[in-house]
Amino acid sequence: MAKKALETSALLYPVMTTLVSCQGVEGKPNIITVSWGGILSTYPPMVGISIRTIRFSHRLIMESKEFVINIPSEDSLWAVDICGWVSGADEDKFEKTGLTPIPSRVVKVPTIKECPVNLECRVTDVIRIEPYDFFVAEVVATLADEEVLLPGAEQAELITFKEVLDVAKCKPVTGIIGGGKYWNFKEGIKPFLFSKE
Repeated sequence: MAKKALETSALLYPVMTTLVSCQGVEGKPNIITVSWGGILSTYPPMVGISIRTIRFSHRLIMESKEFVINIPSEDSLWAVDICGWVSGADEDKFEKTGLTPIPSRVVKVPTIKECPVNLECRVTDVIRIEPYDFFVAEVVATLADEEVLLPGAEQAELITFKEVLDVAKCKPVTGIIGGGKYWNFKEGIKPFLFSKE
């Protein structure tokens, strides 16, 4: 089958759709839907997210140097969509969506109760990539609903954890760059290192 050249050179997919909660010095919490980001390192635990510099949430994160990456489930898709186009400068997104802010364990920014996974983050660096700023952050606490956890893997060659996420129960939402739709995951296929058998 022939290859076709595409108009974008940054087509990585799927991109995880997250709800990032943030709060500035005035203490008013906000939520922004973010898909540009990902894991940078496991040890130390580092993540990064990109936010346009004109966004209200950008200013709040610059002020506090903290945010929480909340991974929503399909059940919260309506709220995810609202938080992507409504500005927190004009409306209270917690009130508009019915999402519940709860205290975080380490950072001052609230966590979103309805999201099954929450990563509390502190900004360590900001990289300008016009028209975005890329926030590099250390994950200072990770929380997950007990019902979405499974025992971790035991392969010696891999970085493993005692508990991992049951993706089927988390029901995360993804997107395809330029595709204009939200997507879900279906099932696990094969374990890591299966080719060694």
